Amino acid sequence: MNAAEYEITDGYVGSFGVTYERATDQSLGKAIEAGAQRNSTTTDDIMRRLADGQKIAWCDSPNYYYDHGTGYIRRKHTAKPTQLVKCSCGHSVPRVQVMNASLGTSCPECYDRMSG
Repeated sequence: MNAAEYEITDGYVGSFGVTYERATDQSLGKAIEAGAQRNSTTTDDIMRRLADGQKIAWCDSPNYYYDHGTGYIRRKHTAKPTQLVKCSCGHSVPRVQVMNASLGTSCPECYDRMSG
């Protein structure tokens, strides 16, 4: 498994909520072994489930008595590429920024000019 594709949290709930850190070969191996033990399964099964995109519980939060947090291993989230749309004004903008004006579609900068 490529550790760079995964991130791990120990379940601690801080002021910014639960934060994930990049996995290293050592931390991923430790978490997979602990996850197999916690879920009563094999490390091979845990690796298969991680490869399939499942989030695996591997430990209780260090502050579990108060926050009841659980530590997880998961595949990193990848941002989807932004799809650009060409407007009637001639500019290309992300689809969510396209505005309908009386003279056609426009970007936010050209909306006033295209509306009148």
